[in-house]
Amino acid sequence: IAPPRARISALKGTVTAGDTLPGRHAALASTIKASAALPGEITALEGRVTALDTLPGQVTALEGRITPLETLPGQVTALDGRVAALESRIQKLEKRILILRELSIGDSIAGGIIFDLDDRRLHGQMTSASDLAGVPTSAEEVTSFLDTFNAASNEQDWVLPTLGQLQTMFTVLHEGKAAEETTFGDFEYLCSEDGVLQGMNFSDGSPIPSLTFGENTRIRLIREF
Repeated sequence: IAPPRARISALKGTVTAGDTLPGRHAALASTIKASAALPGEITALEGRVTALDTLPGQVTALEGRITPLETLPGQVTALDGRVAALESRIQKLEKRILILRELSIGDSIAGGIIFDLDDRRLHGQMTSASDLAGVPTSAEEVTSFLDTFNAASNEQDWVLPTLGQLQTMFTVLHEGKAAEETTFGDFEYLCSEDGVLQGMNFSDGSPIPSLTFGENTRIRLIREF
């Protein structure tokens, strides 16, 4: 039999160990609670993994959408070419339509006004439909003016009229007509005779052998059709 003091000490140790049971119980409960949450966390992680598994397919789909976009510049260029071809065909058809109908002096066609026709009334000469802006102020500027105008024109064969052509325009399109019947005014219109710049006063049809450029100067170009 153990001595009384030893038995007392053993009993105290047992009691002390028993005193720690509540804390250990609480720790175990917390561990069990954390373990209970694991299935939910695992499910969430599996969901994220599944989403990651779909990334290659999404990337492939995006690449498929990007590829057509990369071809757009080429498609636009091709469409521009087709539009230009259609515009050219429309211009040719318009010319054929003009030939098929009977033309008269004073008719408006293709951005101009007819002032001269051949015997078959199919071909002739036209003048620009109105006075042109940006009249040259010197002989040196005339060539630049013609180049600029023709560069912006689909026909590119507009030229200055001769004095004789200007006289015809005055006679058939302006002389004796009311203001609403003519697109000309009583101005000095520019022409070229054998490479020399001259003019005509449309107030009375008198020629101007040596034209002085000024605010009363106007310009009309002509072309054949």
